[in-house]
Amino acid sequence: MVVPVDKSLKVFSPGDFNGDGRADMVTRRTDGTLWLHPGFGNGSFGAAVKIGSGFEVYNQFIGIGDYDGDRRNDFLARNVDGSLWRYSGTGTISSTNEGYRMAVKIGDGGWDGFNTIIGAGDADGNGRPDLLARKPDGSLWLYSGPGDGTHGYARQVGSGSSNSLELSAVGDFNGDGPVDLMSRSPQGELRLMVGNGSGAFTPTGFTIGSGWNIYSTVIGNRDFNTDGRADLMAIQPDQTLRFYAGTGTASEGYLRPTQTTTSFWPANSTTTATADLNSDGRRDVLTRRPDGTLWFHPGQGQASFTAARRIGSGWNIYQDITAASDFNADGRNDILARTPNGDLYLYPGTGTISATNEGYSAPRKIGTGWNVFTDITGGTDLTGDGKPDILARHQDGSLWRYDGTGRIGTGNEGYQPGTIIGLSGWDAFTDITPIGDYDRNGTTDLLVRNSNGDLGLYRGNNSTFPTQEIVGTGWNVYTKLLPLGDQNADTLSDITTTTPTGTTWLYPGDGMTNEGYNHALTTGRL
Repeated sequence: MVVPVDKSLKVFSPGDFNGDGRADMVTRRTDGTLWLHPGFGNGSFGAAVKIGSGFEVYNQFIGIGDYDGDRRNDFLARNVDGSLWRYSGTGTISSTNEGYRMAVKIGDGGWDGFNTIIGAGDADGNGRPDLLARKPDGSLWLYSGPGDGTHGYARQVGSGSSNSLELSAVGDFNGDGPVDLMSRSPQGELRLMVGNGSGAFTPTGFTIGSGWNIYSTVIGNRDFNTDGRADLMAIQPDQTLRFYAGTGTASEGYLRPTQTTTSFWPANSTTTATADLNSDGRRDVLTRRPDGTLWFHPGQGQASFTAARRIGSGWNIYQDITAASDFNADGRNDILARTPNGDLYLYPGTGTISATNEGYSAPRKIGTGWNVFTDITGGTDLTGDGKPDILARHQDGSLWRYDGTGRIGTGNEGYQPGTIIGLSGWDAFTDITPIGDYDRNGTTDLLVRNSNGDLGLYRGNNSTFPTQEIVGTGWNVYTKLLPLGDQNADTLSDITTTTPTGTTWLYPGDGMTNEGYNHALTTGRL
């Protein structure tokens, strides 16, 4: 009978395995021998030391940290027969000590039912390292470590993870406390899946890199340069090591918020962001009160506003009121309004608001049949042609774009026929907000708010929006996200929010410039 073996190269990091306080690397070579690469504490490693043989009976190795509670780092290995084994570290490697004790079986079988098993760190906040495993159906299972070397009970903490994604633990990569997870796609996209401290992670995460498919292996969850931050170690097919020092933070696109107004918006008023209506160079806000009056809130920058001025009445005949920017290309910003029966009206802006000027002229009807949409948003150039477009969400959950033309009158409604840019599922979002060039890649992006409070980013890609990236949680405390653009004059797109009590908060944008790691350094070969 032929005993099955695995003779592929395996690379993992058990952390500090030789007791010198610096993270090490371990390789299982194709002949089944095990080798330690002692870390120097700067992202590079010393000459390999052989620490075992016969390891070809394993097809996966897991750097788990101190799994048995003796303050020495251990590793786990999955046998080709599906059993799981623990190798408890001794903290010493010498001519008479291989660095680990005799293997102990901690799982009789069935572990081959997982296509990925990783040491997640302390994912559930109990102070002990855990295991995270993925089944072929994409479900994620957390084995909470009891700290005695056994794997504890499993519970499902996720679903829908694509089997094409390589998952890696990365420690607390964004500096918020809980440990995080990283995925790498076959196309080389690197995403950070933020941990919540209770064992779960944001399901899709957000992009922190591209082009990572040049590497055969990427290892995280270790501080290879002893600066207190989790790093990434990438290994090329020729076994060249590329070290990415962690920065201790990974940008979701915004900084800490500041409250900019207190009880500013009247209760039950409908709020819509506008462009600059009074021509003072600052974005303003309109609110419609329950009695149908329209109020102008002059922007002062920093998401703050001066006293409101009434600029109209009877606006409760409209279902939606939205910014239009300069929709008719006359140099002044306009307003779009939609009636419940689907008529669309343009209120051309005058560029002036005073006691004798409401800021807009008589409305012009520019469309019918818009009642097939649940909401519309104007005022943003989605295509990059310099003209403001209209974004509309259909009753069937699809998303549509109407390209602005800048021409009104003589048979021109100001927009082209609609183009579907999202087939379905857009009805699941509480808000869909064009946010400008959020990630500084030169295109307009969308922020969406999920019903559970997750904040999602759709990066613009030539006016389409391929996939959602989760860039925040807990955003259901706000009533609305306002597309007010750059509020602090740093050229970056900011987020302005309103609360049920009428306060506004400003989240300054950072352009998503910090991916969580520095430029790569070549630090040797395995």
